[in-house]
Parts: sequence; C-alpha cells; structure tokens
Amino acid sequence: QVMRDKAGRERGSCTICEAECPEFRYCDFQPGAEDWECGTPGLLPFVRRSLSLPICDLEPADTCDECGCGPENHADLTDHLNQEQQRAVDATRRLYSNIPLSHVVSQSCNDSMAMDMNRDELTYGEVNLVAFAQLLTELRGRLGTSRPRFYDLGSGAGRSVVLAAMMGFQATGWELLEGVHTIGATLADRAELAGATEVMEHAELRHGNLLDADLRDAEAVMISTLCFGELLMAKTLCHLARQLPVGCKVLTLKKALPPSPLFEVKEKFQLAMTWGTCEVLLSERTAVLALEPTVDRGPRVQTRWRHVTALATGPRAAEITTRNHPATVDAAPGTVRLATLGSSIVIHVPGMDPDTLVVKSSSRAGKLRLRW
Repeated sequence: QVMRDKAGRERGSCTICEAECPEFRYCDFQPGAEDWECGTPGLLPFVRRSLSLPICDLEPADTCDECGCGPENHADLTDHLNQEQQRAVDATRRLYSNIPLSHVVSQSCNDSMAMDMNRDELTYGEVNLVAFAQLLTELRGRLGTSRPRFYDLGSGAGRSVVLAAMMGFQATGWELLEGVHTIGATLADRAELAGATEVMEHAELRHGNLLDADLRDAEAVMISTLCFGELLMAKTLCHLARQLPVGCKVLTLKKALPPSPLFEVKEKFQLAMTWGTCEVLLSERTAVLALEPTVDRGPRVQTRWRHVTALATGPRAAEITTRNHPATVDAAPGTVRLATLGSSIVIHVPGMDPDTLVVKSSSRAGKLRLRW
C-alpha cells in the first residue's frame, strides 16, 4: 500500500531512486506457491482471503518495500492536499487496505490467461491517489456542474472510481477482466465501513468491454490507452464519436486519440502513476456541424434509403440524418452517427441489424459518397 510514515506524513517518490520507485509502498503479505491457480477463472485464493479480512487503517512502515529506503528519503506530500482531498484519499486507501497493487496485478494476469487474451493491451497499473485527487479537483472546476458524470474505461479494481465519487463526481467504471472487477465490486459493497459513504450512491463498477459502455451523459472520460494497439485505438475513437456529447473531456495516457475532426487535444501534462510519471493528454469533443456535402444517391443506395440528407464537419466526418427507413427495418427515423476510421467512415444506425456499416468517403472537401 502507498503509505504515510510513522509521523503521519504523506510520502511520495523516492528522492534517491525516483526512476525505480514512484511511491512509498509497503505490503506485509506475500503469497505462497499454494495460493496460485494460474489460468483458472475466478479470484486467486490469496486475493479471496484478503477480501474477507476486516477493513482497517494502514500501519506506517519503517522502510519502502519498493526500493528499501526509509520514509525520510521519500518526498513529503503532506501539504499537497486540501481537507477534501485528504479525506477522499484516506477513505479510498482504507477501503483497499487489504488489497495491495501486487494482488490486483496477479489477478489481472490470471484473468487474461483464463480468457486466453494477449497481455500486450492489458498491462495493469493505477493512478497515484494523491496526484489523481489534485487532478479531479481541477477537472471538476473546469466542468462546473454540481456532480459531473465521470467514466473510467478500464477501471481495474476501481480505485480511481471510488476516489472520484469521494471527490464529488458521479463515477462509473468499466472493466473487462472479471476477477479484477470482482475485487472492486466486493470492496464497493463495503465502502460504508471504510468511511467512503459517497461510494454507495455515487459510484458504479461494471463488468464489460469499454466498447459497450453507454457514455451519452459523460462529461469526463478517462482511458488508460498506454498499451492500446492501433486497431483498438481506432475502435475506441469510433465508439467515443458515436457516444460522447460535444464538450466532453477525454483523458488518455501517453497516446492521443487517432486524428479526427471530432476531437481536439487541449492540453498535455504529467501525472504520477504507480509505475512512475506518465504523460496525460486532455482532449475535448469539439465537432460543430458546418459543411453541407452532396450525397451519391445511386441505385444501390436508393434500395436502402428513400431519403438521405447530410451535414458534415469536414471532408471525412459527418452526421447524417435519415427518414423513411425500409419497412423491413424495425427502427424509428433518427440520426445516424459516424466517425472516421482511416480512409473509411463507420456509420451507426440505431435499431438496425447489423448496426454498423462501413462505407468509403470522398477525398474532396465538402463531398460525402456513400457506397454499400
């Protein structure tokens, strides 16, 4: 666990070996060989036992397990937090007192093995609670609403979601790995015992693919894109383009969203994480309907649509409105939303099966050519 020293002062990265030790960390439990069931679905035995222990305050440590240095060699962060931030960090830390980061990393590896998934895009890490509390305060100030809607896509064991709920957000996390999700969901049910009462009403942890998340009311979204491959980044962009309202803030780690006229990078800054410092890119959904392109209404298009009108944000992005769907399609007239994906445009049609069509776009500005 990230620790205070025996004098009760918050401690951060090691000033002697900062590159290797981003946090003053301590754990009094190391699993033995009998605690492993590699590749078996469900919680690892030592994780299950840890979740059954009573919630308690963390005991201060004499040395850091990460680097072996004493607390006096780690940065003093005591004055970095205001009263609200300190309360949120303390409650989150208390809730996860029996689940150190190493437990969640082990469970993450086990889950991906059980699901026969490639670990390249599932490398596990978490935000530094002190740094993230400061970021949430600034983000909430920019959004300006009383309890902004925050989503963490790839939320892991849910620490960031719990902290966001404690910091005045209505927070939801989506996590693909079932065992990792179970850790967070189990602890969230016990949040009141840790003094994190806001979590009971203002936090939700969901098990599922981030590409299935309903984000239509989102005001801020965080995605750990650090290890995302090109295809997953493209799919993520398409999902965000279909879901997010204009003005929504998107935080991505190290990698920006693929180039798109629908999103604009507003700011870059450094954020402390459990593995060290990472660049965060703050983007915003900025699309404004502008150009009015022509639409190719060739015979094949006419067989699918009786009336098509289109307004575009640029030569490779648009919002298309349709009416009079074919009688064989059980869908009310509505808006078809799309996002760019390389040289193609992905169109989402509410109510249609399949609900995604890929069409080629014209390279000429102001033109949109639909071909099935």
